[in-house]
Amino acid sequence: MQRNPMDFIIYDGVLDDKILDIAPNCDALNGGYLIFIGLTNATSRLVGTATPYKRLLGLAKQFEQFGVSIERVVVTPCSTNYLPSRKRVATALEKSMGGRRELGHLDQVLEMAQPALGKLFESKGAACI
Repeated sequence: MQRNPMDFIIYDGVLDDKILDIAPNCDALNGGYLIFIGLTNATSRLVGTATPYKRLLGLAKQFEQFGVSIERVVVTPCSTNYLPSRKRVATALEKSMGGRRELGHLDQVLEMAQPALGKLFESKGAACI
């Protein structure tokens, strides 16, 4: 059965302090989030963090140094194994992009990541909140 990509997303929008309510900080030992970041230069980034809002603010400052801004943020549910999960999703994306490490437009990245996200979140028992 094909799942809706939205099944694996708890926030999809702009960088906003609403993220604090939707994806509160976790204890890094107990879990964290995968965050897909769409940038104004039509590229994307994938990060794993237990402190989503703080991490996004830090990344926004770094990107600004290169004349790029965060356009869109997509956050997955909290996962106990968020760092290994991030690596698995990144590996799956790299394979689907023919070995290229540069991620393209966020919508394409999310579509390509859907099978890997499905495997990670098919068991709701993995959530830490």
